[in-house]
Formats: sequence, structure tokens, C-alpha cells
Amino acid sequence: MISNHVSWWDGFWAEYLNLKVIRRKFFHFMMLEEQLNKNNFLNYTGGFSIKKKSKSIIETLNYTAGLLEDNKNLVLVFPQGEIQSFTTLQFILTKDLNSF
Repeated sequence: MISNHVSWWDGFWAEYLNLKVIRRKFFHFMMLEEQLNKNNFLNYTGGFSIKKKSKSIIETLNYTAGLLEDNKNLVLVFPQGEIQSFTTLQFILTKDLNSF
């Protein structure tokens, strides 16, 4: 699932959508490494990290692809890389994630 990121609640709404409509057994979401370190409890709720400007991006994308090979998994990605106002007229991706 790819979504714009307008608030801290976006992930919770995506999980709610999964529980009520999509119904995948396992819910995972990609977060910037520094944000996941600040909120490390999210490691236990399906969160995994991606580090900007690092060769580990390839490893993270491979890990994500592996998750998606199993149709029991749902992976949430916010390609903006940060929370942006819903009034923003342009959907801007971070340079690091343009190749994603």
C-alpha cells in the first residue's frame, strides 16, 4: 500500500483499513531509521527501517520485496519520506526514494 503521509495517524488508519477491508494477516510498514529509533516500540508492530543516503536502501528494498512475495503480508510505504500537509498541491518524493 502506498499512501501520502499527512499525519502521525496515517499508519493507524492504514492498519484499520487492512483489518476491515484488505484483511492481510501481517501488517508491515517502512519508516526512516531515525524515526524508528525514536519510536522503537514500532519495531514490535510491524515497523522496519530504511536509511536515507545509504547502501542499505537496497537491502531494505530486497527485504520489502521478500515480504510482498507472501500474499499474507501488507506493506505500507510513504514515498514522501516525511509528513506533509494535505493541502500541499504537489506530491513530492524524496530524492532517495524516487528510484523506489
